[in-house]
Amino acid sequence: MTRILSLCFILLAAVSTRLQAQIHFSTADDWETVLETARQEQKNIFIDVYTSWCGPCKRMAREVFSDPAVGKYMNDRFVCIQLDAEKQAGHPFFRLFKPNAYPTYYWLDADGLLLDSRSGYMPGETFLQAVHEAVENQKGKRLKEFTTRWKGGERDTAFVEEYLFEVLPQFHPDSVRPFLNQYLAGLTPEQLRSPSTGRMVMRFTRNLEDDLILRTLLGQSSSYREQLTQEEVDKAIYLVLVRIPMMHFNTDKNLYAADLQLLNRLDYPDKELYNKIREIEQKLFSAQYGEGLQQAVELCQAHEQDHPSFYSELYYTLIISKFFQPDYNPGTEELSATLHLAKKAFHLSPSQNTLSYLAAAYARAGNYRKAYQALAYLPFYKAPTLSNAVYPLLGIVFDREKGE
Repeated sequence: MTRILSLCFILLAAVSTRLQAQIHFSTADDWETVLETARQEQKNIFIDVYTSWCGPCKRMAREVFSDPAVGKYMNDRFVCIQLDAEKQAGHPFFRLFKPNAYPTYYWLDADGLLLDSRSGYMPGETFLQAVHEAVENQKGKRLKEFTTRWKGGERDTAFVEEYLFEVLPQFHPDSVRPFLNQYLAGLTPEQLRSPSTGRMVMRFTRNLEDDLILRTLLGQSSSYREQLTQEEVDKAIYLVLVRIPMMHFNTDKNLYAADLQLLNRLDYPDKELYNKIREIEQKLFSAQYGEGLQQAVELCQAHEQDHPSFYSELYYTLIISKFFQPDYNPGTEELSATLHLAKKAFHLSPSQNTLSYLAAAYARAGNYRKAYQALAYLPFYKAPTLSNAVYPLLGIVFDREKGE
């Protein structure tokens, strides 16, 4: 009996030691209490934002937060909080910070100013390195400093780029676009034509909004093409005038109709040309490949000198419209047009991306020897290469266990 009791005490002691070693989290229902505790204990604050369904969140809890070395380091220096992003969505913390991924970690000082934030799974050693860097970064103080300078009227280009694209998005990502519109409104015509302004507005092509950002991008596109690379400017314009509306064409016809109304109101270079491109893309997304491909080739040939990137853009549309899926059997003319687009795309802009297009076109036509030859040359060409998400659309599926 004595031996059994001794064994129980040993097991309890081991469990107790293990629990003491891991990070001690609280749910922090009262945010002011958290701040007061941090001030009294002279500690910073660590917040782990998770969800119940998040695999990396569970892995962090199992492998990292339970690690004795991590637990001791964090408990000695931080008031540690865990917040469920869904069940505790109304928590005051989420009025200040809006995570875009899970898990997301926030390190704050005792006054609630952000030191740093990170997302995703990381091993214990990497996590502790992130903690060290967070304490050094002092991002909250940086935001306060930059906001004061902005309100004071500072508009130096380097400062604006750093404030709008590095500092502000970490706290108030929804404020960046209004701030950039405000900045553009104060520029002279010469400043609007500058390459630095072009680089700024080209970063806002993920949404179609009738504002000064869009009007500047479209209105100054000729100047930007001369000062920046034609390919990057054309890609940005194609994204906002074609990709976004066509995404809505495939998902929400009401949004697509609103996009067309907005674009019809605007006056911009090559307006009729982009109207025609959207008509071609509608045919491709509606599986009218014969007519769509013929019109795509004709349009690309007519604008090869002024818009060479159209070959790549329309070929990419062919991929995401599921032309390469095995359940579709293309005709000879369609295969010929596809190969023409791919050859031209590669010739005009050789890269791993366009070389992959060429290999896919050869394979779709059944010429596997040339397809393999093209793929063999991939390492000799510059990035970008295809996104992993594109391979299934080409009918290519990798066996992750075999590495094939």
